[in-house]
Amino acid sequence: IGDDMFEERDGVDYGTVRKDVEYYSTTAGDNKQCNVLLPAGYDESEKYPVMYVFHGFGGDHSDQIDDDSYLTLLYGNMLHEGLPVPDDMPFFVKDYSEYYKGRAYHPRSLNSNEGWNSIGCMSFMNQPILKYTNEIRSSVLIIHGDKAHSCYFGKDAYADMIKDSKYADNKELMIIEGAVHTDLYDNTDVIPFDKMESFFNAI
Repeated sequence: IGDDMFEERDGVDYGTVRKDVEYYSTTAGDNKQCNVLLPAGYDESEKYPVMYVFHGFGGDHSDQIDDDSYLTLLYGNMLHEGLPVPDDMPFFVKDYSEYYKGRAYHPRSLNSNEGWNSIGCMSFMNQPILKYTNEIRSSVLIIHGDKAHSCYFGKDAYADMIKDSKYADNKELMIIEGAVHTDLYDNTDVIPFDKMESFFNAI
């Protein structure tokens, strides 16, 4: 981890520190105090893993966790960048983490914060959404990167769309060599703007 991970950055939500939280210690037989760091996007209705951090001899509970303590900055920057992702994770997991937890992070983003939206598209998993795609009459351009783990989604959708279809002539599949899934989100050097413009202008 570089030194910059311990520095405060613009645009990063470092969460909220609840200070001087009192609890009873059965080990010490006395009331004690602690500071609690709640991460960005914290939701009291959700369950979270807990990390306990102990101060050294002679210190107190604000040494490690405070508004601008090094651990508060470190944890905030790590969450913002989607770190850590284990080295043995598949590339697409690291790719998504870098995007949703890194450069595109937003505290209200569902994909950045393991959220769920009742009107989101995940419920479509229970529907045979490709069953009637060959009845689509409108022009369709499907674009995918050949290095994306999800490339087969686009290929399967295109195959189902033109199979036994009377409207296959205005359907097209474009595979971009070397592009990964998130390249087509915000990589302006990869997104085929010229192709999209010419395709839809021809409609």
